[in-house]
Amino acid sequence: SDDGENADGTTRFHKLKENTQFALLKKRMGEYSRKAYRKATESKEILKTATVCQRENSFYVDTVRLFRDRRYHYKRELKRWKGILDKATEPAAIKEAKAKVVQMESLQLAHKCILNSFYGYVMRKGSRWYSMEMAGVVTYLGASLIMMARQLVQQIGVTLELDTDGIWCCLPSSFPEDFTFKTKAGKKIDISYPCVVLNKDVQDRHSNHQYQDMVEGEVGHYKTRSECSIYFEVDG
Repeated sequence: SDDGENADGTTRFHKLKENTQFALLKKRMGEYSRKAYRKATESKEILKTATVCQRENSFYVDTVRLFRDRRYHYKRELKRWKGILDKATEPAAIKEAKAKVVQMESLQLAHKCILNSFYGYVMRKGSRWYSMEMAGVVTYLGASLIMMARQLVQQIGVTLELDTDGIWCCLPSSFPEDFTFKTKAGKKIDISYPCVVLNKDVQDRHSNHQYQDMVEGEVGHYKTRSECSIYFEVDG
């Protein structure tokens, strides 16, 4: 008939809506691929090289660094107020210290959530600093760092779990963990030995010795220095 229907009541293909045609084609192609090739999809891994210029993308780099440094500030304040809470004896002082602990914990977690969202935002095409190259560099470098950490940990202890930005492991009790140094001024500095080992490896492999900062008051003039903003830290 001329209305696009067959004698059995079905509709002719060219009369179907475009999305329906696409769905049917996709289904038939999937069925054929599984029958002929025993698979419906094919994945290929392609290694590419990309360079992100800090001069051109300084807004993104500077913003991430700002939020990172502010989170470190709130984490230091959290530690300081926890120490004050432990020493407090007066009810008013205890109340104030508890409130500050909750406040600093909330602020550092809020900044952590914002930092975690930067990667997703840089992949969004409508974002101000959309850059698929930068997103690729972030994920590739992150994966490389976790694999590097796993190789080192496996020589010492046992890896329990890997994440996109962390590694959970179990180290032997005989392995040195924490050290406390006392400066000439009398200040105590606590360090985590496993973190120091990992961070030294990261610094040796991933420092940028061509990092450039614009000289204040001199447009177009830059000074070159070494930069490594990647650090492992104990969490839990």
